[in-house]
Amino acid sequence: FLERIDRSVNEPPIPTGFKQLDGILDGGIREGLHVLGAISSLGKTTLVMQLADQIAQYGEDVLIFSLEMGTNELIAKSVSRLSLYGALEDGKPTDNAKSTNDILTGSKHADYSDYERDLIQDSIMKYSEYSENIYIHEGEQVTSALTVDGITRKHKEVTGKTPIVIIDYLQIL
Repeated sequence: FLERIDRSVNEPPIPTGFKQLDGILDGGIREGLHVLGAISSLGKTTLVMQLADQIAQYGEDVLIFSLEMGTNELIAKSVSRLSLYGALEDGKPTDNAKSTNDILTGSKHADYSDYERDLIQDSIMKYSEYSENIYIHEGEQVTSALTVDGITRKHKEVTGKTPIVIIDYLQIL
């Protein structure tokens, strides 16, 4: 017990990127299990992906075990959010931002304005600035808690970094 307290001196919390949430969590996420639960289709995955992106921007590694959505859909969620931020920063109407589906459906891109296509490309470039800290493992690769544990331990062994682990979603595991 006392050893754990002593170790915590060198383990500062990891900021989530949400100022109010970090305040509630006394600085950010600490070692331990954290569960986000809500009714279906409320935006849990979208919120967790934003948390993952913001944590990755701090240079922390994030392992995402996605048991429901594919890698491309998760990345497109992030690119979609970044396209909204880009439109707002540019003072453009928010309808220039693109949804996950808009980004993933290549046939739609021909109908976009030059600005909209550039906005998507800029958003992809912004995502690439921190995406090296995000590791997505799709459902078929993850069959049990032991698989998650093994992949997490291997990540720490190879990189020397203890990652934040996200399981979306736990009931399937």
